Amino acid sequence: MKAPIKARQNAKLGLRLRREWRRGGTSVGVARARDIAGGRNLSLSTIRRMSSFNRHRQHSSPYRKARDGGPTAGYIAWLLWGGTAGVDWARRESKAQSAKNPSSKRTLFWGVAVIGLLTAISAAAKGKDEKKSISP
Repeated sequence: MKAPIKARQNAKLGLRLRREWRRGGTSVGVARARDIAGGRNLSLSTIRRMSSFNRHRQHSSPYRKARDGGPTAGYIAWLLWGGTAGVDWARRESKAQSAKNPSSKRTLFWGVAVIGLLTAISAAAKGKDEKKSISP
């Protein structure tokens, strides 16, 4: 399935802002933006990952600004995943597919659980690295 046109436009804007301001998103977010902006077919697994990005909605406001007056990293990351149009579309598609195939809900649950665990491990490792660099 291809993301809607507005999601493609958001992804293109996110890529442009990331280049311009040099912040926002991860390498995964950039890869996702390239897929969305390029109008590529997205797998159900990818659509579900887009849907799970909804947890970052609180960072989606274009009205918040970084200290330098530019867009926040969170806003740019949000756009990379298709912005509100992309995430809302992904949530609808994911829900529709889950209704068609109830066992897919279990897969989604474990996928989100694994992503959460990997994020926690990464954050913990980062914290250890920062503590090491601070110590004399």
